[in-house]
Amino acid sequence: MSHLESDNSDTEREDMWRKTRYEYLRGLTQHTPEQYLLLTLVQAHGIHGHRLDDGETDLTAVQTQIERLWSLEKANERHVKRLGQRAKQMSKEDKAARKARDHELYKAAGLLGLAGAVDKKTGKLKIDAGFLVGFLKVIIDSNPAIDGNGAKYKALGDSLIAQSQTKKKDKDPV
Repeated sequence: MSHLESDNSDTEREDMWRKTRYEYLRGLTQHTPEQYLLLTLVQAHGIHGHRLDDGETDLTAVQTQIERLWSLEKANERHVKRLGQRAKQMSKEDKAARKARDHELYKAAGLLGLAGAVDKKTGKLKIDAGFLVGFLKVIIDSNPAIDGNGAKYKALGDSLIAQSQTKKKDKDPV
């Protein structure tokens, strides 16, 4: 492809973008002042600053202004696309963070099931919710390691968790 053919295809692509963007801008209900001016000038003088009725009339000052407005419109379009991409990326990150948080909550619920406080099939508590929360609060606030039973509680919990992991491995064929 020669240099001239490349310039022609770039010009054609630019013309197509301008025509499409012009129609898009006409369909908007609200415009920025720059968009309104661009629409007005294009309507009066054409996409490139030439009069629509006779393509031979060159209006250099108007044409320069139209070119600047088209450049501004293209920059605005790129900016809006970047904002959309950034929002999409942030949405993905937020979704991943929520998923990780939910996973940790499911693990906590699994520990309650392992301790026998939750029915693993129905997900319902087997004991009164107020009692469970109060009991856990007392344990957390009293710091069981201080009363000498912390090691005993930890050993019991670690044993139950290890048994649970062994049962999972036996059920899951790898």
